[in-house]
Amino acid sequence: MGEYGLRNDGCEVKIGTCENMYYLRYSDRHMIRPLEGNLDPNDDSILKELRWRLPFPDEDHIKPGEYPDYNRDAALCGEFTSPDNANDPGILQLHSKTGLLVNITCYHGEKLPENTKDVKFFWNGKKPAYVLKHLKFIDGETFGVYSCTECRREWRRPLKDLIPFMIRYEDQELVKRLIEWYCPDMFKKGMVK
Repeated sequence: MGEYGLRNDGCEVKIGTCENMYYLRYSDRHMIRPLEGNLDPNDDSILKELRWRLPFPDEDHIKPGEYPDYNRDAALCGEFTSPDNANDPGILQLHSKTGLLVNITCYHGEKLPENTKDVKFFWNGKKPAYVLKHLKFIDGETFGVYSCTECRREWRRPLKDLIPFMIRYEDQELVKRLIEWYCPDMFKKGMVK
């Protein structure tokens, strides 16, 4: 279900769908007032239920509700693994030009599906399997919501645990911002210079 709000400039905008604030950053929530029947992004009682858009620096000039890519994410480098996620598989559907559809169990890059007589699985230049999608705030801690790049199944982990796996992400300004705004203790512990 879509969630809508009234921006400070009087413009009615979509801010998200259900708990996913695809069009609203946590840092910009003060710029939105809820429309009747929609959630209030400033209501502390629902804060822990919401997932917020990542604060991409190249989008600083864009107003809430106007982001062109609602589902933008940031890659976690290939060293990031979460073996327990293989116990929570998803489904990857492949199709051919002739109409053949194949559903394959997705183990999120943690392991390959079992081979059969007719189907063989292997890696061909393995790439990162996970991306950071949203920020979530629960009881004073910032979590990163990350997902499988293939089947889009999602999990959460403390953001400070995910930051080290963004070291090769192309937008280091985003990484720096995430640390400064949401994980400042990483500087104190000498984890980041």
